[in-house]
Amino acid sequence: MERRRLHSLQTQLLKFVFPTVYLIGLAVGLPLVFAGTGTTDPSGILSRGEIQVVAVLAALAGAGLLVWGVVRPQFVWMDHNNLHVSKLIREATVPLADIQDVTENCWLSIHPVTVHLAHATHFGPTITFIPEWRPLYWQHHPVVDDILEAAAAARRQLAPRGPAA
Repeated sequence: MERRRLHSLQTQLLKFVFPTVYLIGLAVGLPLVFAGTGTTDPSGILSRGEIQVVAVLAALAGAGLLVWGVVRPQFVWMDHNNLHVSKLIREATVPLADIQDVTENCWLSIHPVTVHLAHATHFGPTITFIPEWRPLYWQHHPVVDDILEAAAAARRQLAPRGPAA
């Protein structure tokens, strides 16, 4: 099997463009909130200080979600023996036989897939990536079964054979 790309081409867009736009929005928006521009609550329910606290908490929550959901996914390829993982600067090769389980989150439209490993790499005990987008995103993604089948085949190859006759 030739090296097959498992991650979506949108991964680069999500990892680099989206965080840049978010940070520019924060760089413009937070100073406006603290300068008092556009921070009036016409209903009078929130004071200026409360609006500033809410803005900071929203920015922190957004940054946390950004790191968890967008920056964390990796670039992943698979060949007949290994899973190749990259975060652009560092790369790791994981034998398919080291894959214990593969899970996915069907509830998010980016459908993150997490590969759980028997032995941790320098990326940790799991590898998360965003597979190719499909219009019916709430359904099971076929890449999960592909990885599980390849891992099972690799373990069968490594399994000790019975005594020779």
